[in-house]
Order: sequence, then C-alpha cells, then structure tokens
Amino acid sequence: MCKKIFSLAVFFSICIMMIFSCCETQKEEPEDKPAPVNPQTPVISTVSETLTYKINEQAKDLTVVATVTDGGVLSYQWYKSDSLDGEYTAITNALEKDYKPDTSVAGTTYYKCTVTNTLKGKTASKESPVLTVEVTEEGKKEEEDNNKVVIPELSEIFSYRVGDTPDALKVSATVTDGGVLSYQWYKAIINDKDFSVLEGVTGDEYIPDTSVVGTTYYKCTVTNTLDGKTASADTPIFTVVVTEIGNAMPPKIVATTNYTIDFNKEETLKVEATSLDDGILSYKWSKSSDNINFSALPDETPSLKITSLEIGTFYYQCEVTNKIEVNHIEKTAISKIVITVTVTAGNGNINIDFN
Repeated sequence: MCKKIFSLAVFFSICIMMIFSCCETQKEEPEDKPAPVNPQTPVISTVSETLTYKINEQAKDLTVVATVTDGGVLSYQWYKSDSLDGEYTAITNALEKDYKPDTSVAGTTYYKCTVTNTLKGKTASKESPVLTVEVTEEGKKEEEDNNKVVIPELSEIFSYRVGDTPDALKVSATVTDGGVLSYQWYKAIINDKDFSVLEGVTGDEYIPDTSVVGTTYYKCTVTNTLDGKTASADTPIFTVVVTEIGNAMPPKIVATTNYTIDFNKEETLKVEATSLDDGILSYKWSKSSDNINFSALPDETPSLKITSLEIGTFYYQCEVTNKIEVNHIEKTAISKIVITVTVTAGNGNINIDFN
C-alpha cells in the first residue's frame, strides 16, 4: 500500500513539473516597442562672412551648406535684419539653400537661414551663422558722376547805381554724357538762403533788375536729363547790389568760394575786387567755424595764405571796402564774400615733439 502511494506521489510531481514547463514554453515573449524617431539636428558648415558691393552691383548668392545622416529631408527659410542683434523677418519665397541679396539700396543688411530636418513627421532645426552684406554709395556716386553737371565755383558780387543797365548773369555749365541741360533761376531779397522761383526764367542768362536800391541774391539750378534720369547742381550765388546816385559803390568781387585741402597743406585764398567808381580798396579777413561768429585775422591783402591744422569745415570772410570822396566828403561802401574751406585727413603729416 505504501508502495502505491509513493508511486502516485511521484506521478503527480512529474505531471506538475510538465505543466509548469509547458506554461513556460508557451509564454509569449513581449515584443520590443520601436524606439522613438528623433531627427538629427542639421550640421551647418557655412561660416559667417561679410560681403561688400557697390550699389546696384550684381551680388553672388548667399549659400548655406547643411547635412544630416538619418535620411531626413532638409528645408530652408531665409531671414534678414537691419541690425546684427535686431529682429529678423522671414523673406517671402526664400526657401532654397541659396539666396541672392538685394544691392539696390546702400546700407548694411544681415541674413541668416533656418535649416529644418524632417523625418517621419518630426523636425529638428538649426540657424546658420549670420551673413553680412554691405552696399556702398560708391557705385551710385560713379553713376551720378557720369551725368554730373559741372559748374565753376565762382561767386560774384555785382554793383550798380540805381537805373544802370546791368550785365546779364550767366551760367557756365557742362556735362560729358550728351544729356540735355535745362535751367531755373531763383532770387532772394532778405538773405542768401530763402530763395523763390523766378517764374518763366529758364535760360542760361538772366538780366537782374536795377530799378530799386538794395541787395538781391540770385542762383540758378541746372538740370541734366539723360534717358529719363536727371542730375542737378546749383550755381554759386550771384549778388547784385544797387546803390543810390552820389554814394560810393560796393566793390565788384569775383572769387572761388569752395576749397577742399589736405590736413597740414598750404593754400592761398584769393579775391578779385574792382572799384567801379575809382575808389580806394582795402581788405579785412576773418575766420569762423560756424559761418556766424567771425574772428579777425591780421591780413589786409586780396589773398590769404592758410595752413589748416584742424580737420573740418571752416569759413573765411573777406570784407572789401571801397572809399571815395564826393564834394570833399568821404564815403564808403563794403562788399563781403565768404569762402568755404573743407580740410580732410589726406596724406598730411603730424609732427609731435615730446621734448
């Protein structure tokens, strides 16, 4: 009996082991879930650079070089800004790896491109370094110089007695591009700044009015027209002084009124003055930095030698006095002319003595 019980126990033990073994065999291994797909951030090899062009010069394409190794698809969006650290705005339809910048306006513009990698519906983006485009006025200047109106820088002061027949004021202007010149005259009676149009006065000469005592300022704007484009220049100011009979006449003066000189270089300023009533002429020079407040210089001749040791714009005034005697009475009249001198750095040498 005991032997049978032992046999049954062994039998049941074996069955239980087989059942557990079968369950373990039939237990499904859990499937590995796919790892999330994270697209690679583009690697950009473009470096920052500054490109300089003249205005309207053909620019080369800005190019961004980007790569990925995960098989994603790259897309591009270009942006621009007026300042390096300012706000960048998207450029419409600039969606390729290359972009040609505008050079029609002088100034500095900053560009960058955002490159996006798209893989299985997910994206990763990176910005390119900033590419700087500088457009200079040099090209515009060259273009303007081609049709520039050239007018001699000679200012004149004319003197008449009331009722005299005046000489015509004449404009001498030239161009080298074959353009057509046109003229418009202006006048001012209070000062040499507030000019009004002389309606219908559109030739290269103008006869001023001498019927009224006083001083009148005239200038002419000369315009060159070529292929629908224009360039203009103003003449120096013509000053017409009309005096009463019996008074001294202001001297007639002709002078170059604009000079550009290099730092530490010598220049001689000159005026040509003429007495129209056989009077005696005398000269006084003065200098100003603002064309308002003048300080007297010791020179009393028609010419003034200057050597400027300051960079900037300075004004030299020559006051010419005409003195006559009428019925044993001394009478005087004065003409003043201002010469503008612009001093540039040039190649001037600066000598410093440390002793």
